[in-house]
Amino acid sequence: MPYSVYLVDITNRIGSDDRRTEVKSVLQSYFDPIAKKAGVKDGARVSFVTENPHPQKNELIAYYSTSGWHVVTQMPGGNVAAATEGGLTLWNGKVTGSDVVADADTDTRTIANLTFHELMHNKLRMGDKMHRLGGLAASTVDSSMRPSEQNIAAMSAALLKAGPQWTGGFAELTERAKPVRP
Repeated sequence: MPYSVYLVDITNRIGSDDRRTEVKSVLQSYFDPIAKKAGVKDGARVSFVTENPHPQKNELIAYYSTSGWHVVTQMPGGNVAAATEGGLTLWNGKVTGSDVVADADTDTRTIANLTFHELMHNKLRMGDKMHRLGGLAASTVDSSMRPSEQNIAAMSAALLKAGPQWTGGFAELTERAKPVRP
């Protein structure tokens, strides 16, 4: 059974299905070798979901939202673990939530790299100290970057550790996506 990474873009922040496919493909290329290195024979399965995911206690969820509003701020009792211009990761002692700022005009590799960065904060449970790891853990992430060997080693070592995800973001984004009625 593969390791699952769930991506939630209910409000269509990324844009077209082709753009989502590009983001998914990049993240798949990052997570598959990490999962295999962690001992997951079937590697990873990265997927955009249209229903609220039910991850195993060690799997990951990333939500896509805007720079003006982060869905994870709706998580009860969330404390800022990591915040950048590109995303936000919070945890409350029980669950962790990560979101990524995405726009239809942002390069898809940049979106994928920001997603990986926030999921590193999520899985490694590290705040700003994570940025010292370099690669996609650096404080500034762009489309030219790739996970470093240190990023891969850290993620593969932590991948199977329990870190329950906040699933409330799906309902929050679904509510936000509803048309406003006069």
